[in-house]
Amino acid sequence: MIDQIDKMAPRWKRADILIFNTGHWWAHGKTSKGKDYFQEGDEVHEKLDVLIAFRRAMTTWGKWIDENMNPARTRVFYRGYSAAHFRGSRCME
Repeated sequence: MIDQIDKMAPRWKRADILIFNTGHWWAHGKTSKGKDYFQEGDEVHEKLDVLIAFRRAMTTWGKWIDENMNPARTRVFYRGYSAAHFRGSRCME
C-alpha cells in the first residue's frame, strides 16, 4: 500500500540509523512499465501511473519520518537505484 507504513514501523523509532531501501520494488520490470497494481486504503488502482504512485508513496514515507523520527537522534537515509542500473551498464559509465 502506498499510503501506509509497515506495521513494524514503531520499532524503527528507537534506531540510530534508518535506511529505507525501495530500489528493488520500484525498479521491478512490471512496476517500471506501470503494469502493477497500487493500493491506497481500500481502493486498488489498476492503472495508476508509476510516477504518481511513487510520489504518493514518498509523501507517505516523508510524512511518517517528519512525525515520528527525532533528527537529533536518528540519521535517516533513502536508498533507490542509480539510473545506470536500469540500462544494464556499470555505474559511472
